Amino acid sequence: LIFVVSQCPCSKEELSLFCPQLEGRQEEAAVLLREAVLPSDLLLQLREKRLTVHWLDMRVRPVSSPLAAENVSGLNLFPDLLRCVGGAVVPIAALVGPPHPSVLA
Repeated sequence: LIFVVSQCPCSKEELSLFCPQLEGRQEEAAVLLREAVLPSDLLLQLREKRLTVHWLDMRVRPVSSPLAAENVSGLNLFPDLLRCVGGAVVPIAALVGPPHPSVLA
């Protein structure tokens, strides 16, 4: 079992910072992201050793901008990517509950 503990790239901008080869190539994003995060050799090793990869998303606040529905490319791509190795994106709030109101102020 492997955990990536970090903020999961969510927006198009965050995806471009995380994986620069995605810049301007949104139609190929899923394939390019998989090759960048889980190259074929690594994917094969993970499957052979039956390792699962989960991304523990440390983002404290939910995406709440008016364009939120259009700006969640990463949240749409990463679950599919991790599913191929039996994993998932797990929001930190799912493990520890919602943040205290003083954190959001």
